[in-house]
Amino acid sequence: MGPVYREAAVIAFHFHWAKRECMDLSRRERRLWLEEIRKINQEIARSMKGKGR
Repeated sequence: MGPVYREAAVIAFHFHWAKRECMDLSRRERRLWLEEIRKINQEIARSMKGKGR
């Protein structure tokens, strides 16, 4: 699978969006959403530190 499918899969997984919605995003939009997912995951990881996980 190519990068478009991987990007769409990550977005669909995190936001529970339909495949078609993710595939219909422009490359720029997908990249923006992937950046938001990265930030969310970083915040979660930081909040989990010190909680015994």
